[in-house]
Amino acid sequence: MLYLGKRIKQAREQAGFTQEKLAELIGTSRTAIARYELGEIEPKLRNLIAIAQCLSVTTDWLLGNVEKNNPTKCLSPAAMEYLQAFVKEIRRGGEKK
Repeated sequence: MLYLGKRIKQAREQAGFTQEKLAELIGTSRTAIARYELGEIEPKLRNLIAIAQCLSVTTDWLLGNVEKNNPTKCLSPAAMEYLQAFVKEIRRGGEKK
């Protein structure tokens, strides 16, 4: 778990996000982000995916399955925006409006 936490922190800092900003983007608390980074708890799968997406890294890299971060560089900025909106909608669980 500590390895995952170090990678989350590294990617977050490289992206220029505070723990608060990352928490806001994925819909969790700053405390949860801090605990992920310290290796105290592991993020749920949906949060892990959201973290990777927000920080432009792969889940494989965060989990230590690959050494090289190979983010979704092939996506255009517009496609990346659409993907972020899509993930946000999924995280809301399709709440009825």
